[in-house]
Amino acid sequence: MIDISPDIPDLHVDGRQIEQVLVNLFVNGIQAMGDQGTLTIKASYQASSDRVTIQISDTGPGIAGPDLPKIFDPFFTTKREGEGTGLGLAVSQRIIQAHRGHIGVTSHLRQGTTFTLTLPCGVEHEISAHGREKTPAMMLRQTRKHILLVDDERSLSDLIRDFLVHAGYEVDQAIDGVEGLAMLSSSVYDGLIMDIRMPRKDGLEVLAELQDTTPGIPTLVITGLATNEEIDQAKLYGVTRVLRKPFQLDDLLHAVREITKST
Repeated sequence: MIDISPDIPDLHVDGRQIEQVLVNLFVNGIQAMGDQGTLTIKASYQASSDRVTIQISDTGPGIAGPDLPKIFDPFFTTKREGEGTGLGLAVSQRIIQAHRGHIGVTSHLRQGTTFTLTLPCGVEHEISAHGREKTPAMMLRQTRKHILLVDDERSLSDLIRDFLVHAGYEVDQAIDGVEGLAMLSSSVYDGLIMDIRMPRKDGLEVLAELQDTTPGIPTLVITGLATNEEIDQAKLYGVTRVLRKPFQLDDLLHAVREITKST
């Protein structure tokens, strides 16, 4: 069901990004309902605050109370294996916040879930150090550096990819060290993001081989299980930064910018 108020003014947003956020919420709702249910989309304008409110509601099973505060965490998902993360709620939240907006959620078990987005109609632009206005799209797209992401946890890898693509990076993915080394031998990358614990060939083995083939490539290690000894060994191989899982997406973006600033 669609209920769009006719008095909604134009929004000064990155249309592609907002479209992807909305599609992600639509897909989440449809997946939650399975084969039956109703997806409702409402949009209205509040003249007093000069904001547009968009609500996406489903009649699915709802989200358990203890899970509700976690849904925007990049390491949290209620989806089944194989369903993927789509754009990811963490990335969606980041995009809405970059547009000076807000995204919230209410949910009741066996009654459904509602996501509410509010977006300002007139976005105040930030001024960059060079005196140029920075729109939300510009703030998310600072560069076009080429990154290789190597992680066997596919859902997390997809979420990181989506986030970095929306931040302006070009991202290739490899599922393990063997695939990662093959891609590193055939393409030139500005930076490498890699887990340590992986099947077939782990991160430390990859780093050891890179000493001979691609020494000095800026590398960010992301890991949740590696020991301190493994981290120390990674640093001996020249790893630039290490992030322990779970981490915040802003910390990830800061680390990626740091390792690629000289490339």
